[in-house]
Amino acid sequence: MPGSFRLGLKLPPSATVGGRTMEVTMHDEFSARQRAITLRLAGRSVKGICLALGRSEVWFRKWWRRYLELGVEGLFDLTRANDPTT
Repeated sequence: MPGSFRLGLKLPPSATVGGRTMEVTMHDEFSARQRAITLRLAGRSVKGICLALGRSEVWFRKWWRRYLELGVEGLFDLTRANDPTT
């Protein structure tokens, strides 16, 4: 790999387990959640939302359930700072 730097080749960004690059910020993630909920409230199908946002139906259903239970506050990540299991 060291030779690739001399040739001026740029390595691709590291990807997370979910396939997204680490360059995706938490703001982008929160915005995607808000957009998904807005689209659903506007009557879009779950499948259509997932295709538009490049997310899975499992991802959508997690955030839809949290939105229904907690409102907009449910779209924020839960802190694990006080979790005794960590």
